[in-house]
Amino acid sequence: MDTNTYFSIVRSEISEIFKISPELVTSETHLVEDLKFDAQDMHQLTMALEEILSMEIPSEDLVEHNTIGKLVDYLSTESKSQCGRLAAH
Repeated sequence: MDTNTYFSIVRSEISEIFKISPELVTSETHLVEDLKFDAQDMHQLTMALEEILSMEIPSEDLVEHNTIGKLVDYLSTESKSQCGRLAAH
């Protein structure tokens, strides 16, 4: 998957779960400052992304990546890393 695909998935999930207009979800959007996400929201988003992407995402990793763009970059990199670890076994 490419970065645009990850962005589309994240945007779609945030819009659907939290009833936020997709236009408000950009690469520069801050999860906490702009979308007012709290720990429960972050957990809910983490669970949804884990299910869709079939990967493990530690909650603290999601908090570290405070913008949608940083989150998308993280998911792209981490997905490749997890696939590599699975192939090595």
